[in-house]
Amino acid sequence: MSKYFTIEEMTRSQTAVRLKIDNTPNATQKRDLLRLMDYLDGIREAFGQPIRVTSGFRSWGANKAVGGVKNSQHLAGQAADIVTSGAKTLRDLFDLIRKRGGFHQLIWEKSTWIHVSIPPEGEFPKGEVLKFDGHEYVKMK
Repeated sequence: MSKYFTIEEMTRSQTAVRLKIDNTPNATQKRDLLRLMDYLDGIREAFGQPIRVTSGFRSWGANKAVGGVKNSQHLAGQAADIVTSGAKTLRDLFDLIRKRGGFHQLIWEKSTWIHVSIPPEGEFPKGEVLKFDGHEYVKMK
């Protein structure tokens, strides 16, 4: 189990509740959520202050309702949108994750949140770093 995160936190969706959409992961999705939580535990330890998950696992219905893409890693339980509060900024968190690596995809989302994903089971992390400028995703160097 995770030191800092819970399955409930990783599957919480206000949109799913409001629209009465089941957002329960299956066994495979839950396994990947546990891997994601383990990854986020390491990030939280290194960051030294709380990280809050604003969107973790999404069922097909929840993903469609929020306008998520059809191949979103949120559907597999492999991605989370995260924020932080306190002395260190969201940019500090982004830079730490980028430096530590181990992620499949890291996206700077309009200075509002960070999207981070882990690779599917058995795959190596791509280490893809992007930013969303409000219109399109652009690779960061």
